[in-house]
Amino acid sequence: MKTKHIILLLIIATFAFAGCKVYVPPSSGEGTFYENGIEFNTEIKKQSFGSEKELENFLAKYKTSSYSNYGGIFSRNVMMESMALDGGATKQSADLDYSETNVQVAGIDEADIIKTDGNYIYTITDKTLYIIKAYPGEDAEIISEIEFKERPAGLFINNNSLAVFGNNQNNNIFKTLGITSSQGLSFLKIYNIEDKENPEITKEAEFEGKYSQGRMKDDTMYIITTSSPRYTNNPIPIIMEDGVKRSIPLRDIHYFSVPYNSPSFANIHAIDISDSDKEITSKSLLIEYGNNMYMSNENIFITYHEYINEYELEQEILMSTLEPMLSEDDKTLIEKIKNTDNDVLSQAEKEQKIYTVYQYHLQSLTYDEQEDIQDQVQKDLKKKLEEYKYFEYTVIHKIKIDGLNIDPIADGKVPGQIINQFSMDENNNIFRIATTLNSRWSRFNEDRTESTNNIFTLDNDLEIIGELTGLAENERIYSTRFMGDKLYMVTFRQIDPF
Repeated sequence: MKTKHIILLLIIATFAFAGCKVYVPPSSGEGTFYENGIEFNTEIKKQSFGSEKELENFLAKYKTSSYSNYGGIFSRNVMMESMALDGGATKQSADLDYSETNVQVAGIDEADIIKTDGNYIYTITDKTLYIIKAYPGEDAEIISEIEFKERPAGLFINNNSLAVFGNNQNNNIFKTLGITSSQGLSFLKIYNIEDKENPEITKEAEFEGKYSQGRMKDDTMYIITTSSPRYTNNPIPIIMEDGVKRSIPLRDIHYFSVPYNSPSFANIHAIDISDSDKEITSKSLLIEYGNNMYMSNENIFITYHEYINEYELEQEILMSTLEPMLSEDDKTLIEKIKNTDNDVLSQAEKEQKIYTVYQYHLQSLTYDEQEDIQDQVQKDLKKKLEEYKYFEYTVIHKIKIDGLNIDPIADGKVPGQIINQFSMDENNNIFRIATTLNSRWSRFNEDRTESTNNIFTLDNDLEIIGELTGLAENERIYSTRFMGDKLYMVTFRQIDPF
């Protein structure tokens, strides 16, 4: 059933700037305030933090966010995964043919709770991993069992190496690492299984953040964890490798010139499954909640949805309109709020109190003055909205992978929202993506705009080089699958059955 949004035409509405904030690197100090601005048409650029204090100040802005990344931030489409039109792999050996895990991209293995090498099956049931001799069938039997304290979420096999990973709920380890369960913790164990009756562990690691996705190309695994920010000292994500604790280097943590609302760390860890002596390499991106990931043979693409909200724009314009009218006492109070210790008032609390000052001033005016201000705000809002062709975007971050090397190399955006990882594909260095532009209603238009669907192609720098827009009006993408030069896309229209 279609949902009709009831919108209250109130200027002094609940204070919120979600989706419209642009981060301005703060100066150091205990009373830092981050100025807000609405900028979405600017180029997306990768940035790094100059110091740990700068990272702490950045994260402090979102301290009161209610976001929780329990269960991971990446989504998957089970129906489309089962199709495996071009990604399913069939392995051939001298003795037999056998099917491997259904994958989206040929040559890129995806983590699963069951794997086979043709002769043996490796499968997870609850907290136990079983190695089963499967061929020939008449000799099938359980060869060995590995018990875990936590339930594994996925595994990879590569020749005589077996990797098992999942989420860790061990409170003692949380205390050792100095983090809490809200940040989450993932574990990794690699075994030598040359002697399948006696697997020998060769590497152990714990990663801050909950396990989200696993991919493997050749001998290199890419394990992605996601963690909500820590607002205490040392907010940098932690790794425990073979009993040695370390942090991801500050130079390898990146953020972007986008309007954050609920940022989280996406930590990409590269591990050589065949050589446990090689150190794990990691990069961390501060991205937005509600993400999708796609991996080609050369790159990882991480995407998330950003939107422009008409009522948040209205609040910003209202404050800009009232600012010249504020008294000196009002301005002094605002500066006092801005300079308050961050441990006393968070960024969100400061914004709320500052907005209250504007509200009090507005309410002190006569009715006619308030009407004039409202008319001016509506006029300016309408003009501002005319600057935007689209009001929602999918932000794209491209990370080049080459063995243990992880390098964020490009960033971009396209109009609309994707449904899952199968909305993305890379072919001959061209990135392809299918999006839906949701229906939108504005007080300045008699009718709402209907949803449409789009296909975009982007170059190596994630600049749009081709587009097909306006497809299937009043419908949404239900599923997609790229095959070579073709895209198979299913759309649907949801209607009220009554």
